[in-house]
Amino acid sequence: VDYPASSAYVTAVGGTTLTIDPLSETANSLSGGGISSNIALPSWQAGLTYQRYFSSNSSTSSPIALTTRGVPDIAAPMNGYGFYFNGNVVTVGGTSAGTPIIAAMVARFIQQSGGKRFGLLNPILYRNPQAFNDLSTGNNANPLPDGYAVTSGWDPVVGLGTPNGEALLALLNPAPVI
Repeated sequence: VDYPASSAYVTAVGGTTLTIDPLSETANSLSGGGISSNIALPSWQAGLTYQRYFSSNSSTSSPIALTTRGVPDIAAPMNGYGFYFNGNVVTVGGTSAGTPIIAAMVARFIQQSGGKRFGLLNPILYRNPQAFNDLSTGNNANPLPDGYAVTSGWDPVVGLGTPNGEALLALLNPAPVI
């Protein structure tokens, strides 16, 4: 996994595909994510497991204990953001599109709390998995032959899942004491 997303001081964002009609959200197979070989396991990820996904036979490994930093922490839609460029509407996607969505949401939460800061966000997020829409199927083995499986709870494709904005706002407002 790449730095700075693998830093324990960063909230890393994975990607989902959001469909509007009918409304559904799935893990995006192009979402990054994985296990760091350099960053120590943060205390708030202790006890987590993950599963590898093998494209050759569409199988998953048994659960493996997480022993170093796993990313992402959470996920956001990464598909089809439209904007004007040279007089035309073009669409872009990727986790580079999902990450600003999360940053903007957290900025709005800070604004809603009267400007109070939350400190390191990850320990708060991991203590409150109920504030996320948990995705439980899919993998990120595209275009690579192997990757990671989406599982119930945290996984290295979509993290804890996509935020339930109202639940997170209630959790963070007023700003928690850290």
